[in-house]
Amino acid sequence: MILNHNSIKKIADKAFRTHCLHCGDKTNLILTSPPNFSFLTRYKPRNIGIVYQCSSCLDTVFLKFKVSRYEEYKIHIETYLGL
Repeated sequence: MILNHNSIKKIADKAFRTHCLHCGDKTNLILTSPPNFSFLTRYKPRNIGIVYQCSSCLDTVFLKFKVSRYEEYKIHIETYLGL
């Protein structure tokens, strides 16, 4: 998954189907709070969090990812680290 400086399309289109920790349903997660590109490139964290919403119970789900590398206009997000 790649986060571009001018678009969240790559992460918004990346569907996650998992068991919700709140309701227990196997459901799709909807992107609600993408990371800010300029903050990430400024501070360069090794791991980032992205907030989704459970499509069954509508509660918030936080997913953690590992950043594999930073480029001038791209951030490569490779490994899903869990909920």
